Amino acid sequence: MKQKKLFVLVTMILAVMFLSTGFATARPIELSLGLITPPTHLRNTNVIQPWMKMIEKKTQGKVKITPYYAGALAPPPESFNSSEY
Repeated sequence: MKQKKLFVLVTMILAVMFLSTGFATARPIELSLGLITPPTHLRNTNVIQPWMKMIEKKTQGKVKITPYYAGALAPPPESFNSSEY
């Protein structure tokens, strides 16, 4: 009887672990990055784009960053106040 209870308990724990990891990795985290510079600016080509690729690689695709260039999300003076979290 104790072995049966132990087996059921271990099976339930493994099922919960398996299901919780499956749901946690289902959707990547998507972030928006507002930039005031155009896409061809050296800061974007030499720093921002490699950094975004590194983040996606290090998180194994769990975090994706979408850049919005030249104040597309908000004009530069309003950038800070337009942030959402």
